[in-house]
Amino acid sequence: MPRPELIGPKRQIVLELVKLPFQSNRNAFCIAKGVIRWVDEHGKADAIGKPLTAKGDLHNPIIGAHYKLTGHTVFEKDFGEYQFHFSSYEVNQTATTTGMQNYLAKECPGIGETRARQLVEVYGEETMTKLAADDVYTLAEITIKVPGINLQEAENIREWAKKESVLLPVKQRLYEAGMTQGLIKTLTVNYGTKTEEVLSKECFTITELRGIGFATADKLAVKFGMSPTNPERIKQGVLHAMTEVMDDQGHTCVDHHILINAACKLLGIHKSHVIKMMQLMIEKDELCTDRTDPRKVSKYSDLFIDDEEKPCQTLTPSAASEVSSLKPSALPESTLAESSLSLTSPQSAESATAKATVESSSETSAMPATAAALPVLNPALPKPFRRNARLG
Repeated sequence: MPRPELIGPKRQIVLELVKLPFQSNRNAFCIAKGVIRWVDEHGKADAIGKPLTAKGDLHNPIIGAHYKLTGHTVFEKDFGEYQFHFSSYEVNQTATTTGMQNYLAKECPGIGETRARQLVEVYGEETMTKLAADDVYTLAEITIKVPGINLQEAENIREWAKKESVLLPVKQRLYEAGMTQGLIKTLTVNYGTKTEEVLSKECFTITELRGIGFATADKLAVKFGMSPTNPERIKQGVLHAMTEVMDDQGHTCVDHHILINAACKLLGIHKSHVIKMMQLMIEKDELCTDRTDPRKVSKYSDLFIDDEEKPCQTLTPSAASEVSSLKPSALPESTLAESSLSLTSPQSAESATAKATVESSSETSAMPATAAALPVLNPALPKPFRRNARLG
């Protein structure tokens, strides 16, 4: 099948959604038909008011809402018409009375399609303003002009409208980011009117909510203005990458080179930012180092060198005899710290230390006298720490 022809540069239009001939049950893809309400400088002014078919991903589409679409005009040979293929969008769900009516029916508790239509018929484009008004006369007016709504229900609608006036812009941005209606409800129920503040300043705390992982939190963090090289984002990315690698490999620790590469791929940033953050996390005991073999001593002068191909240098037999004559306490602390080759979470290090103690005691009893006489270097691991990391 030939590739559709792209007509002109990437452009923006505002489409008032009229109907949805097709909407996928598996994802957000849909075919939308609507009327053009605005075009950018690349479009023609006489296109305003004409019908148009658009294809792309729309999350929770609402008939009557205005969608600012970004994409290309495409000539579909099978249909013999120009269509608009969009890759991103912005939404104004209450731009028209139709959009307002459908939005009330979907979002406001206690209001169905009939009551939503009646409210919009009474107040028109000022429906949301009237519903949120802190005015006794407006409440009384609603109970008179809208059959079936009593004073208590009117007060409940007013409280909802007050909160919604703050949450509506946030909800629209969440829909634009591809969030589902259920996830948006989870966020607004837990954080209320502080949802935007949490997403802007402490976005990764939402991973504490059920069903929200790092990928979703990271997507929202960038959507709400967080820099790709923000220290908190890099830190959470390192912890998440370490968890993923450990789960995949079935280990309780991970080689630092593997972790650096995994974090860079996950975050889409240069490894210098990741290395700097990992060094800081080790200094703060948010990551700890662990040696897999106490008889091996690395020649790394720094844990985070740029030469990833440099192999781990172990002691030769002559060098091992020299080290065996030294007591562990006689070695400088820097030597013990530099001998670490793997990174692990403190919880994993704690259990690994206990296991190594049991194994070393059983091995020592089975070793020959000459071998048992050789002292084993066993530097203490950093103290465990407590942190809000999702490491399982």
